[in-house]
Amino acid sequence: MTRPQLRFFAEYQCYPTWITLPEGGEDNPDPRDLGLPDELATAVVQWSDDFDALFDVDDFSAPLFTSGEDEAAFDARGRALAEQVAAVLRDRFEVRYHGLADPAWVTLG
Repeated sequence: MTRPQLRFFAEYQCYPTWITLPEGGEDNPDPRDLGLPDELATAVVQWSDDFDALFDVDDFSAPLFTSGEDEAAFDARGRALAEQVAAVLRDRFEVRYHGLADPAWVTLG
């Protein structure tokens, strides 16, 4: 049986967890509703909130990061969280991640 796909990526004003539904479409569940340990779920939500805070709501064309290093650090943090999510949910989902700088999808579990 094929596991449903959980895609993990930063998206403005959305949770970073997207589940492909069997009947088509996607769901964007709160990570706290996925059966993750509380500390991990809270860290995922915080990463998402930190992404939202990067946006200048008066100028969406403004750069999100002050340097390439800041962007790489944010991506590395997201990838580490996605790997932890994959380790917990691998029996239920195929977890895939992509960062901001490299939009290629990486299957983690």
